[in-house]
Amino acid sequence: MHGPCPHALLAALFLELLFTGTLNAQQWPIEAVYAAKDKIVVPIGKQATAHSLDLPAFQHRDGKRVCLRLKAYLDYPKPAGWNPYLAITINGRTLGPLLATGENRLINRGQFCETKVDRHDWWGQSLGDHALLTFVGPGDVLDDRVIQPRDEPYWYVLDISDEVHFVEIGADGRMESARPNRIDLSNTCLKKYLGAGAKLDHMTIKGLCVGYLSEDLVKRHQKASLIQYQGEKEKARIAADGFAAIVTESAGIRIDMKGDRYFIASSFSCPGPTIGCNRFDPDMLAGENGWKPCIRKVDEKTIRIEGQSQHYQVVRTLSLHKGKLRVADQFTNKTASPIGVRICNSLAISGFPRPGTYFLGGRENQYAPVTGTAENPTAFVAQGYSSLGIVAEDNVHRLQLVLSRRTNVFDLTVGHFGLDGHKAYKFEWTIYPRPHRDYWAFINEVRRDWKVNFTVLGPFAFDKLEKKRKTRIINIGPWIDYNTGAGITREQYRAQWGPRVTKLRKDDPKLIVLGKLENNLVAVDKRAVDGGQVLPVSEGHRGGKYGLTLTKEQTAILESNPYAGSVLRTADGRMLVDTYYAKEPFINLMLYLVEGNYRYKMYFEQIDFLMDQVGCNGIYIDQFSMGWVAMERWDRRTMDKWDGHTVDIDEKTGQLVRRYTDCGLVGATARAEVLKYILRKGGKVVVNSFPCVRETQSLPAFRFAEMENDDFDPLTFLKGKPPTCRYQVKGHLASPIILGLRPVRWGKRGEEHWAELITKAVITALRNGVLYYYYTCYIPDKGPGAGDYGPVNHMFPFTPMELHSGWLVGQERTIACISGTYRWPNKEAPACHRFDLKGREVPHGFKMQRQGDGWQVKVVVDDWNEVAVLEEPTVGR
Repeated sequence: MHGPCPHALLAALFLELLFTGTLNAQQWPIEAVYAAKDKIVVPIGKQATAHSLDLPAFQHRDGKRVCLRLKAYLDYPKPAGWNPYLAITINGRTLGPLLATGENRLINRGQFCETKVDRHDWWGQSLGDHALLTFVGPGDVLDDRVIQPRDEPYWYVLDISDEVHFVEIGADGRMESARPNRIDLSNTCLKKYLGAGAKLDHMTIKGLCVGYLSEDLVKRHQKASLIQYQGEKEKARIAADGFAAIVTESAGIRIDMKGDRYFIASSFSCPGPTIGCNRFDPDMLAGENGWKPCIRKVDEKTIRIEGQSQHYQVVRTLSLHKGKLRVADQFTNKTASPIGVRICNSLAISGFPRPGTYFLGGRENQYAPVTGTAENPTAFVAQGYSSLGIVAEDNVHRLQLVLSRRTNVFDLTVGHFGLDGHKAYKFEWTIYPRPHRDYWAFINEVRRDWKVNFTVLGPFAFDKLEKKRKTRIINIGPWIDYNTGAGITREQYRAQWGPRVTKLRKDDPKLIVLGKLENNLVAVDKRAVDGGQVLPVSEGHRGGKYGLTLTKEQTAILESNPYAGSVLRTADGRMLVDTYYAKEPFINLMLYLVEGNYRYKMYFEQIDFLMDQVGCNGIYIDQFSMGWVAMERWDRRTMDKWDGHTVDIDEKTGQLVRRYTDCGLVGATARAEVLKYILRKGGKVVVNSFPCVRETQSLPAFRFAEMENDDFDPLTFLKGKPPTCRYQVKGHLASPIILGLRPVRWGKRGEEHWAELITKAVITALRNGVLYYYYTCYIPDKGPGAGDYGPVNHMFPFTPMELHSGWLVGQERTIACISGTYRWPNKEAPACHRFDLKGREVPHGFKMQRQGDGWQVKVVVDDWNEVAVLEEPTVGR
């Protein structure tokens, strides 16, 4: 017992002095967003008491972590011990000792505290939840029984980056999310723990601030423990050239390859008073009573594993196929009621991953969890002599996937899976064990397996033709039934735009002219609706909202609209509308697409009108996939019905708490039929959003994401190497395109560096392994922003053969922004081009040498600041 508190005691051993003892918590250079002006007093009561802070959403800051610093102690005239009494809850979740990555949350005290009494963890349990050790004392003198740390007596610095809400800005600057943050500081010391007459009645918190710390500084002081597997108890194995897959007695997987080992463990939640877990694990067997996986080797290429829970059956088939491991996990609900199961497949290596050796959803060295990754549902990690890649194949798996890292473990989590009574579903994923360490070799192999290497045409632009920018695909005209097309009748549209389209195509028969469709928004004229005056005002970019929930009265007014059965709704049936893109007197209904609904039927009418009556030979579709964001985002769900597979699960009990529809899932076949219809009519398709389901994955539509969604500033690396970017790497398993940036966003700086911004954006795309489509911009002929369109004028057509960081190989051309020796396979020597940072062609001086039936070309450029193109001399543009 330490001092007056007989409650369970915990403390921690300090392993090393922060900054060799010269810098304590008060001196850590936190850029404060919030700082408490006064001390905070949290009383001791019969129950836990708390002090709450409400803060706005934080801004994303590259290279920064959001941290909380405070001085906390149970206020007493003299030092009198310690106990875990400070519980911190952020946005409803109580902080624990580790971040999702496995690193320590407490960053200024090491992992343990050493006292003359014992050695303890910093984090303990109090009232059934995590709580931090809290010293009893006057706030300036530490108990002399504490050996270390003595230089941080009452101070705590915690990394809270994984729990706070951030501002999320979407396309066109619209506000996607800015949820406020709630921090609760709880005193879990109760009066009943204290001796009679104890002069102890409150916890004092001083110097509290929340703000940004350098990520490098934080990581230097975070300790993390490795998760180690042995996987030695072999039950069955299958082998291919170069690797062996071993299933252990507890149903985990070990993969041996070139002296490297990889371990795969799987966990499946089960409901109860507290959430349980059944496992296929390399080392241990845990779970409900009766959970004992049965393992059987079916033949030399197949192993079958079966696990029986009270609620579900899992049958895993592990099979060899063309040098890969295919995994099929069949889930069957054994009960008559719907269930929810959290599934996590974890890939572990023996040590810490080195920088540049792992990619989550295409992002190199990714720290934060990756959500909304259905377009690139991959995890890749390399060790000393080999690598292992995993790709999710089926739709539910892809759409619900969250990728994350815990020290040496990479988790592929499906957190919203539901299954109706006595129903079954099969998860499918593929493992690529390979004797190389190259993410791009893995991605190129998956691209071939998925059959996505079709020819991409371009250049593309959103606005009118410009002679020097050799546009081959162009969007023209207003949107149909939306935005600029709101209130325009078919007759008016055809009369105004039909002759223009006819002239464009006559002047240039090879030009692809696209009519514009918006997938998930349709305009409604409030003046034409009975009672429309009670509908919300559309304030546009000045104050409108993308995703406004109507009242029940407002919803009732719109129920007679033919699109009513296609509108996103809340659980109680209220409609969602948009007032951000809409302009008075219109509002936009927010729609989803599924076979048979009115939105689906209208697609074919709109396509026929644009192609058959207006004369377009292609269609542009905006916001198509519905699966490009996290499941929690309101605009990919409708809550009033269930798709049979999408649920929310209580994290503490494992119980199913909510059922709803993932619009990315239920619209899979409908979206495929829309694309196929346009292609059958001989049209080309350009789509905003990469495919996120099997049905559309290999269809030859030109699909992109928006570069501006990555919210970066090229002027900060105008002469340096660009970063990897979330939205660009989504294109690694599709038509590899990014829609570019608009220099006007940078104001005066943009005007001064106009051409450089465009070319740097092209180079940023190449850095991320994708091609470039223009947004709406022209490069001036004179002035400080002047330049040319050279790189993109020589970028298309492009039939992908290999993607790499900084260079792409197509059948028609190789495009690079880094020096190197590149193979040209054709007998005729390539035409060589070199473009400077303003997009102007300059002398190249590349050396070519005959090699067999082809050529070797030694390309020398200013890396990341120039672009080289090797292309067929006779390629027409």
